[in-house]
Amino acid sequence: MPPCGLPGNANLKQLKNGAKSFQRAVRAGDAGAAEVVREFHPRLGHAQPGSPELATFKLADAQLVVARSFGLPSRARMKPYIELTKRYSRSPADQPIGEPIANARDLVDEFLRLACLNYGQDDSGRWEHASYSRRTPSSPARRSIRSPRSVTRRRRVTCSPERPVATLPRGGRLPGPIEAARLRGDALLPRVEHRPRPADMTSLPERFLRVATAWRLELGEPYVRSGQVAWVAPATNAAGDELALKVGWRHWEAEHEADALRLWDGDGAVRCLKAETFEHATALLLERCVPGTPLRDAMPEREQDVVVAGLLRRLWDHELPTAHPFRALAHMCNEWASELEHRAPIADRSFDGGLTRAAIELLRELPSTATANVLLATDLHAGNILAAEREPWLAIDPKPFVGDPAYDPIQHMLNCGERLATDPGGLARRIAELLDLDRARTALWLFARCAQESADDPSMREPARRLAP
Repeated sequence: MPPCGLPGNANLKQLKNGAKSFQRAVRAGDAGAAEVVREFHPRLGHAQPGSPELATFKLADAQLVVARSFGLPSRARMKPYIELTKRYSRSPADQPIGEPIANARDLVDEFLRLACLNYGQDDSGRWEHASYSRRTPSSPARRSIRSPRSVTRRRRVTCSPERPVATLPRGGRLPGPIEAARLRGDALLPRVEHRPRPADMTSLPERFLRVATAWRLELGEPYVRSGQVAWVAPATNAAGDELALKVGWRHWEAEHEADALRLWDGDGAVRCLKAETFEHATALLLERCVPGTPLRDAMPEREQDVVVAGLLRRLWDHELPTAHPFRALAHMCNEWASELEHRAPIADRSFDGGLTRAAIELLRELPSTATANVLLATDLHAGNILAAEREPWLAIDPKPFVGDPAYDPIQHMLNCGERLATDPGGLARRIAELLDLDRARTALWLFARCAQESADDPSMREPARRLAP
C-alpha cells in the first residue's frame, strides 16, 4: 500500500499514542498489525505474528512504522515536519467563514471549506456556493493542490454542476496535505478583485443581524462568533426577557433542533421561543442559561454521568406524536456504515479489518433491533449541558433522531477520554446501570462508534479492541 498523508491537525502526542496502541497490537499477535510492520519496517519485512522480533516489538519501531506509513523516512523527521506545518498552515475548517472575501488568501480558505468538507450527507447549497467561488478569476478550482513530496498521492480539484467540486476520498474528510494548502495560498492565487456573492448566500454575521432586527432584539457580545457553525449571542426582547439568539448554517443532523426543543418544552432542555429556517441557515430564539457554565467545567466526570443520565431519562419520557418530522437513527447509522465501508481499506492498514467489518454490521443492525424508540438528543455530553436558573442543568444543541435509547449516552462516553482508554467496558456498564439500559447493547453501540472514529482518531482503536464482541 502507498503511504498516506498525515491526519488533519496531527500532533506528536496523538501520533505517539497511536504508536503505543499499534505496539500493543503487534505484541499481541494481531495479523493486520504484523502486515503493516512487514510493509513499512525496513528490517522486519518477513516477520510473522508471534515471532520473537514482534513479541518484543519496541515503541521506537512502532513510531518508525507510523512515520513511514505517513510517507516520512523516519520518526526523527516527523517532529520538524509537524512543527513546520503547524506553524504555517491553517485548516479551512477552523477558520472564520462567511465574512467578505477580501483577497486571494481568504478565497482559498472559503473554497476549500465549501469544496472539501461535509458530514456524510451533502447539501446542494454548499455545492452552489463553492461552484460560485471557483468561477472567480484565478480560482483554486482551476489549479492542482499537491501533498508534500514524500507523500505519493496527488489529488486534483475538479468541478461539475452535478457533484461536489473536489475529488476526495469517500467520507468527505479533508486530508492533512490539503489542509496545508494554506502554505501555498499566495502561490496558488494572484490578487483578485472581490465579487459579491449571490444574495441567497448571506453570511452568518449578516443573517444574524438581519434576524435580530426583524425580531426586535437587542444583542450582547456573541458567545460564539467564529462563523464556522453558528453565531450565538445573548439577546433581550422588547419585554426585557433574557434570551439567546442562535443563527447557524443548516446541517442535516441538526435540521430539526427547534422541533425537538419544542417537543421537550423546557423539560431538561432549553426552551425554543421562535425559529425560522432560511435556504442555507436557521435562526433560533432560545431561553438563556444563566450563568451558563458548562457541566464539564463544574464537577468531576463521574458526577457528570449522573447529570447526563438524569437529563436523558427526562427527554426520553416525552411521547412522540404520530406525525413528526424527525429522521430515524438508522438513517444516520447507515450513512456512517457506508462511509466506513468505503474508508475501510485505508483504516485496515493500522486497525483490525475484522473489527471494522463488525462495526459496519452493527451500525446497520443495532437500529433495527431496538425494543424501544424514543426521541434522542444524540449529542448530549458535558459540553452541551449548561448551568441555569430555572433548573440546575439544561441541555442545548440537540441533533434529534428517533431510535434506540441505548445509543443516546454514547457521545458522553466518547468524551470521557481517560475512562474510555483504560476501562471502556466498565464505563459502558456504569452508564447502562444509571439509565437501566441493556449492558451488552450499550457496549455494542460504544464499540461500533469507537471503531468508526478510529479511522481518524488512533486513540479510539484500543477501546474498540477491548469492547470487540
